[in-house]
Amino acid sequence: MHLLAALIYPVRSCHVTTEVARAASNLAFYARGTKKESTLLTSGIISELVKALQWSAAHGDEDVAQSCSMALADLCLDSPAGRREAAACGAAVALKAVSQAIDDP
Repeated sequence: MHLLAALIYPVRSCHVTTEVARAASNLAFYARGTKKESTLLTSGIISELVKALQWSAAHGDEDVAQSCSMALADLCLDSPAGRREAAACGAAVALKAVSQAIDDP
């Protein structure tokens, strides 16, 4: 999990970040409601997804923004702990910045 988190940010390759975010999204879906969910949440992946979202807003990369947003949604959907961590990392601000960057090219 820590390796996945490290591959998300810093964004060295948009393709790698996009694929790793998709993998995190899939893992979150399958880990939902199991003991593995807490491992996923404590890996630091949420904060790295938020950082990658901030990067995507600054660089205008919609693929990274979409995949990271979907991964965050899957990680936070049924998890109060995931939502708290995302809020603490500034996910709302990052999502707003992405939205503005997409709406105002």
